[in-house]
Amino acid sequence: LLDATPPLLLLFNGGEAVQRFRIPGGPDTVWTLVFDTGSSPAFVKSGSRKALGGGTCSLGAHSVLCYRLK
Repeated sequence: LLDATPPLLLLFNGGEAVQRFRIPGGPDTVWTLVFDTGSSPAFVKSGSRKALGGGTCSLGAHSVLCYRLK
């Protein structure tokens, strides 16, 4: 069952200020954005935004990011 779906990474920011998060994995680890509730539209075109392991991303106040491991 666990082999059937790629892992998801969920980042939550319940605070008032933008927060920076370190993306897990090494430089060869690629995460693809599924949705970002701080953006409009929240759901992005498949594969249009990626993050590399070891990098950082900014998460707006009161928002959630979801990445899928690719």
